[in-house]
Amino acid sequence: MSQVKFIKGNSFSLLNSFRDNVSCNQCHQFSPDSVILPCSHIFCNKCIYKSQGLLRKVFSSTISCSICPKKYYSSITLEKNFLAEQIACTEKVKDYFSKDGACTDCLIKPAEVANYYCGSCTKYLCEHDFEAHRKYTSGAQHHAIVSKFNMTCLVSTSVPMETHPTHFGPCPRHHTALLEFFCEKDHTLGCAICITAEHHGHDLLKPSHALSTSVQELDKTLMDLDEEINLFLSEKKRLSSMKEKLEGEENSVNQKINIYYDDLMKKMQARKATEIETVKKTFSKSRNTIFESLELISSVVSHLSQAQNILKMTRTYTPPATMLEKSHFLKIISKNSISEVQELKSKFPQMPEFRIIPDFGIETGLELLHVCREICKLRAISANQSPLEIRNPVGVAIDEKQQTYVIDTKDARVHVFSETGQFQRYFKIDSNWLLGIDEIHPWGVAVRNETLYVSDIINKCVNVYDANGVFIAIVGVPSCEDSNSELQHPEGLFVTEDDWLYVADQWAGAVKVYDGGEKENFALKQVIRGEGKNALKEPWDVNIVQREIIVLDEGNPCLHIFSLRGDYLRSVISRVPKGNMEFPLFFAYSSADDSYIFTDTELRRAFKYSSRGNLLYEYPIQFERPGGVAVSSLGRIIFADTNANTVYAI
Repeated sequence: MSQVKFIKGNSFSLLNSFRDNVSCNQCHQFSPDSVILPCSHIFCNKCIYKSQGLLRKVFSSTISCSICPKKYYSSITLEKNFLAEQIACTEKVKDYFSKDGACTDCLIKPAEVANYYCGSCTKYLCEHDFEAHRKYTSGAQHHAIVSKFNMTCLVSTSVPMETHPTHFGPCPRHHTALLEFFCEKDHTLGCAICITAEHHGHDLLKPSHALSTSVQELDKTLMDLDEEINLFLSEKKRLSSMKEKLEGEENSVNQKINIYYDDLMKKMQARKATEIETVKKTFSKSRNTIFESLELISSVVSHLSQAQNILKMTRTYTPPATMLEKSHFLKIISKNSISEVQELKSKFPQMPEFRIIPDFGIETGLELLHVCREICKLRAISANQSPLEIRNPVGVAIDEKQQTYVIDTKDARVHVFSETGQFQRYFKIDSNWLLGIDEIHPWGVAVRNETLYVSDIINKCVNVYDANGVFIAIVGVPSCEDSNSELQHPEGLFVTEDDWLYVADQWAGAVKVYDGGEKENFALKQVIRGEGKNALKEPWDVNIVQREIIVLDEGNPCLHIFSLRGDYLRSVISRVPKGNMEFPLFFAYSSADDSYIFTDTELRRAFKYSSRGNLLYEYPIQFERPGGVAVSSLGRIIFADTNANTVYAI
C-alpha cells in the first residue's frame, strides 16, 4: 500500500509566483513541456531547439546555456520541468474555486483556505478535509510529488552551478523516488528503482560527480581548442606572408609577359607580311600552271573524242561522259578485248594510256568500269567553299532524288551529295534531346520519303530526322545498359515505302521490325531470329527484295532469306570460296542485274554476286577499311572507305 504524499501550503496564493519562476527564461512564456538545464535555467522546447539547434549531437559536442555562460555535453538528458506540468494540471481545476487558495472539498461557502495539496487527486484541502481525505483514501494508488523534495529549490533560477545538487528532481517514472544516480554506460539519470531494474551491474555515479567529470572534460576540450586556435592563427600569419610574396612575384611575371607579348606581336606582323608576299608569288605561279593544265586537258579531251569514235567503229561499248574527265585512271575490264586495245594503241600512239585489268568472269562483251579515284571521290565543301573533311564514313544511303547521304561517325554529321557528286549540305546530328546523354555514335543509315533514319550503337537506339536534320522521333529506349535497352547494338537499317523500319540488331542476334506509320511513335511489331541451324548469330545488315527479308549474318557469312512474316526460306552464298570473301559486313542489292554487292573488311575489297550466289567479279578498288555500300535505282554505286576518310562513286 503506497503512502499518500501531500504538499503543504497555500498553493493558489503561490501559483502565480511559481508560474513566473518556472516559465521559459528566454521567451518568458509558461509551457508545461519545458526542460531544466543543469544550471537550473528553464527553456521551453521551442526556444531551446531554435536557439541551440539541439538535435542530439555526438557525445563530444557541447551546448551552452543562452542565459549564463555554462556549457554542457549534448549527451546529457534534458530533465523535464515537472513543477510546470503540475502547475498546468492545477490550473485546470482553478476555475472551480471561488477564490485563490480555497479548499476543493469544502461544502460551506466561502471555502476554507487550503493548506495541503494531494498530487494524486489534484485537490487543495483545508485542515478538516485533509484529515478526512487521508482517512478515506489510504488504500488508493496515489502518486504525489515526494514530500521531502523542496519545491522552492525546483523553481529557483538563482541556484549556482557550483553547488552541484545531489539529485535532479523526482523520477518521471517512479514518482516517489528522486533521480540520485547517473549511469555511465547508458548516459542517463535514474532513481534507486530504475538502477535496480534496468541498470544492474552498470557503473554508477552521483550526479554531482558526473557533472564535475563533465566539466573537467569540457575544460580539457576548451584547452585543446585554444591550442588549435593558436596554431590556426600562426598558420594564417604564415599564409598572409606567402600571399604578399606571391602577389609581388605575380606582378613581376605579368611585366615579363607583357614585354614578351609585345616582342612576339612585332615578329608575327613581320612574318605575316613575308608570308603574304610568298603566297602572292605562289598564286601567280599556280595560275600559270592551271592555264597550262587546261590546255593539256583540252588536248586530252580531243584525243578521247577520237578514241570514242574508234570504239564506236569497232562495235564496242561507248564509255560514259564522266570518263572524259581524267582518262589515265580509266580501267578496262574485258573478256576478249586485250588484243583489240593493243591494236588500237598501235594504230593511235597518241591515245591516252589504258590500264589493262585481267578477266574477272564477266559474261558479256567489253565493259568499262570507270572508277576515278580523284574525280569520283565525293568531297564535302564548307560554307566558305573550303574542303570539309569526311572523317570515318560508314553508313551510306541514296534517296528517291538520287541524293547520297553519308554518315560521318567521327564528327556525328550527315553529308548530302547530288546525283552528279556535288556537295549540297551537311548537318550535325544533335544529341541534346536525349535523356542526359552527351555523346552519340551514328552508324547505319536509311532514307525514305525525305525522312532519315540513323542507328546509334552507343545509346542503343535509332534516331529519326527530316531531310534538314530536324529531330522527329526515337526508336527504342536510349540506354547504355543492355538490360534496359530495347535495341542492344543496332547496325544496318532498311525502310519500306509504308515506313516500316527493319533494324539489324547484332548483339541480340535478331532483326527487329517497327511500325512507323505514326512518325513520332514507333512500335515494335516483330522480332526475326530464325531457328536451329538457321538461327541468326550476328546480323549486320538487312534489305527487302521482292517481298523477302534479306539478312547478312556476319557470324555465319551468308545471306539468310525470310518471308515478311518472319519464316525462314533459304540461304545463299552459304559457303564462300576461300580467297573471294572472308568478312563481309555490308551489302546492297542492284535491281539492274539482280545482284548483290558486298564489302569485305578483311580483304579490303568489294565483290559482286548474282542472286543465286555465283561470284561475278571483284571491284578493282583497294580500300583501307571498306564501310557501307548503296546502289541507286539508276545503277550508281556508292562505297564508303572508313579509314581512308573517302567515299567513292561508280
